[in-house]
Amino acid sequence: MLCPRGFGASSIRIFEAMCLGRAPVIIGDAWTRPPGADWERFSVRVAEDQVAEIPERLAALREQAPAMGALAAETFRALYAPEVFLDRLVTFLTERHAGAPATVTGLLARAVAAAGTREFRTLAHQIVRHRP
Repeated sequence: MLCPRGFGASSIRIFEAMCLGRAPVIIGDAWTRPPGADWERFSVRVAEDQVAEIPERLAALREQAPAMGALAAETFRALYAPEVFLDRLVTFLTERHAGAPATVTGLLARAVAAAGTREFRTLAHQIVRHRP
């Protein structure tokens, strides 16, 4: 499933593809793999200037597509599904920043750095826009 970048370097389409049991075809130059998954086994990465090569690359992977999709769905359920994501995120951040000061300002600064400034501004805008 084609997953071009969104506002930032990533896209929710990647996780939607995984949830549906499809191998995400990640189109973007600045995308960074989220930790914990073996992305090379179930996804295809395509540079933005190589979009024209997608049909040929996918044709070469036709036989592997069902297994890649199954692994993508399995990975989504284990790492990114709504019922496990928050616990996994907290565990990751706790392990990554063990020993760092746990002030509100420090936690917010690390969250912004991890998500990226552009993504954080987009999220903040959506929260304000949808506030009752």
